[in-house]
Order: sequence, then C-alpha cells, then structure tokens
Amino acid sequence: MIEETHLIEDMAVSGLRDADLPLGVDRTVDNDENPDGIVRSYNHASDSLNLETKWLVFKKLRRYGVFMFCEFQWRLLAPKIVQNEFDRFIHVESPLPFLPSASGILGEVIFSHHSKVHKAQIHEAHIQCVSIMILCPIQAKD
Repeated sequence: MIEETHLIEDMAVSGLRDADLPLGVDRTVDNDENPDGIVRSYNHASDSLNLETKWLVFKKLRRYGVFMFCEFQWRLLAPKIVQNEFDRFIHVESPLPFLPSASGILGEVIFSHHSKVHKAQIHEAHIQCVSIMILCPIQAKD
C-alpha cells in the first residue's frame, strides 16, 4: 500500500478510522458481487466480525493487497494496558507489548490457585495509569 497512497486517502474518505481496526475478511458471503469476501471490522470484545460494517474501499485492492493489510495491521495494534482493568479481550493476533529482560521476555513465575502468572515488563507506550484526579504516566525503568 505504500506505493498506492491514494488508497489510504480513499480509506479516510470512506470513513475508516483507527477505532474501526482491526479488520478481517468475511468469507461467508460467497456470491458473484463479492467473490473474495467482504472486509469488516472486528467486534472489539470478541474475535468475531461485525456484520454491520462493510468496507467497500478494499474492493479497489487485489486479493493479495487485502490479505497483506489484514495480516500486517496487527504490528500496529498492540493493546493499551489499563490500571484495574482485569477482564479484557485481546484478539489472538494482537501483539503483546512485552519488553525483553535479562531472563527473556517472560520473567519470574508466580503460581496462583488455578494459574501460573509470568512477570513481564510492558512498554510504557502501552500503559495507561488512571487515578481519580490525574492521569499518571509510568516512568520507564533503566
């Protein structure tokens, strides 16, 4: 898509915004009008596609271009980790913003009643620390 900047402009004109990402291809629609499926947004709380969305701007791309967009979008969609948010859906394709440490990506293991928890350092750009009065940035450790 880098070579086809007009497509990025067309996406913006069609109303596609960051909040509409991630996107996937609905292949359950199999007819002459949409032989390669329809590009739709994912529902944000699950791994299912939102059947009410339809991004027809992707019809201008060849099948490979649509595949590449859907495949590589995940590199830019790492989730924000919010303080006191314990029940959060993270899509299976979504990268986790862990930083490597001396002992690897996952550090110390803590065992709980029914689970094993790995301690990990999260990149500061993906942490949102909110208190009652202020937004408090978390300082990176050297």
